[in-house]
Amino acid sequence: MTSGDAPNGSTLNYTEHKLGILSLIIGKDLKNTNTAINNQPNQFRLHQNYPNPFNPTTSIRYDIPQSSQITIKVYDILGKEVFSFNEYKLAGSYEVKFDGSNLASGMYFYSIKAETSQRDVFTETKKKVLLK
Repeated sequence: MTSGDAPNGSTLNYTEHKLGILSLIIGKDLKNTNTAINNQPNQFRLHQNYPNPFNPTTSIRYDIPQSSQITIKVYDILGKEVFSFNEYKLAGSYEVKFDGSNLASGMYFYSIKAETSQRDVFTETKKKVLLK
């Protein structure tokens, strides 16, 4: 666990996991610590990555209103899986840092699959562009 001072004087706690080309940051939104990030999301959502186009890193945010088994996959334009991440997450908002340093320029697709303990499944896919 790592902690630091937030801009408003409160303490900001966060955890960072580095997993190869993927870095997962769990905690408060570092850009604005006074927003509703502490509120539990009311729907599943996969946000558009930012920035897009990117070189070589981009952030992917997602919201899950219930604890779920999360699978995030990244595919190249030919449909070849270039990365997969699978982990159980509690309800909340999460951000994934994606590093495409070892990939060629082009269009990629990223998808999320969230499966709750009641076997409800949410899936969504978006596209992103790597420009080198």
